[in-house]
Amino acid sequence: MLDAYKELTPVVYGENAIKYLKSGGGPKEVCFPLHWHERMESGELELYFGKEHESVLTGHTAVVSPGMLHRGVAGLMGVSYHTIMFDVEKFCNETAASRRYLSPICKYKAGFLHIAAQPEIKEVMDRLLRALTGSEGINPLVAIGIIYEVIGLLYQYCPSDSGMLHWTDKGFGRVVEYINANYADRITARSISQKFGYNETYLCRRFKAATGITVMKYIKVLRLEQAQKLLRTTEEEVGDIAWKCGFPEVGYFSNCFKKNFGYTPSEFRKLKEMRINMDNEKVYQMNFSKVYQLLVDKAVKKGRTRDEVYEVTRWLTGYSQAGLEELLESTLTYGDFFRNAPQLNENRKLIKGVVCGVRVEEIEEPLMREIRYLDKLVDELAKGKSMDKILR
Repeated sequence: MLDAYKELTPVVYGENAIKYLKSGGGPKEVCFPLHWHERMESGELELYFGKEHESVLTGHTAVVSPGMLHRGVAGLMGVSYHTIMFDVEKFCNETAASRRYLSPICKYKAGFLHIAAQPEIKEVMDRLLRALTGSEGINPLVAIGIIYEVIGLLYQYCPSDSGMLHWTDKGFGRVVEYINANYADRITARSISQKFGYNETYLCRRFKAATGITVMKYIKVLRLEQAQKLLRTTEEEVGDIAWKCGFPEVGYFSNCFKKNFGYTPSEFRKLKEMRINMDNEKVYQMNFSKVYQLLVDKAVKKGRTRDEVYEVTRWLTGYSQAGLEELLESTLTYGDFFRNAPQLNENRKLIKGVVCGVRVEEIEEPLMREIRYLDKLVDELAKGKSMDKILR
């Protein structure tokens, strides 16, 4: 029988047997539903492990051992995070160290604490990210070597009693997978029990023991979080969103939404617009020279140069080098720097991807989109991308 929680989507690994993803989510958005897999996973996010909840702070690493139930939800300010997955079995060999340290992980007999905050682990994770996302030509053996270093440091700093870990109950069936796919339908604990051949009381008890919440509470949470996402990302009517997310009555939907988020759906939508406008205006009023220095520092810290930041800025905005240097000595605001740009590059519209937790091509406010274009160019510099590929 397939496992209820098991992530069925196959992961395609490259030469180094490691999968890297960069993702994000809006405030309190479900970044990924309850699931498990046989890979080891690390990332930066607020996570739920069965009944436990861990708030992952910036710079910390969340560790998910193979076979462990986990679910990710963005915090109040949204989130941008990195995920690195690797199948521990692919790193096993005939050495005594492999038999002693890797085999127990594969057999679910060893695991690690959920959060790693040690600077030594952060440093090695930063190196791994650079190896996975940096310039072309990095030998895949470099990343493989760092994975061994990561596991060694986790054993050193974050070992966990295997009895404390919430390993997946493999006999439970496909229940959670079914709920994640069908939460908008009229499903109940009774209908789910009948579908999978369980006694309703037994199913409810098992589900709560594994997830920490009841079946119906989990369904309602999924519905509300999807509704919140639609309110943020679409202009659909509240009634249409309620129906799409499994709420037959708008009044009941509004009451549930307010109880969960503190605002009615209409208030939430207005608040979102006000917050975006207020946050944008704060950015526009910042001093250009101070913000620009932060961009330069970000690139230099990753081995790039100030001149390269100047080059991408000139390409994007049309300012001359002399003009840039003059503005850096002025009191110009960040917003006016872009408003007064001599000639914005037409090819800037080819800049795509996520930066600061948002996808630049989806930003509706024109001035903020121009600002994020520069953020994205500097972000690509910092990640080791070649200049000829940065300048579209």
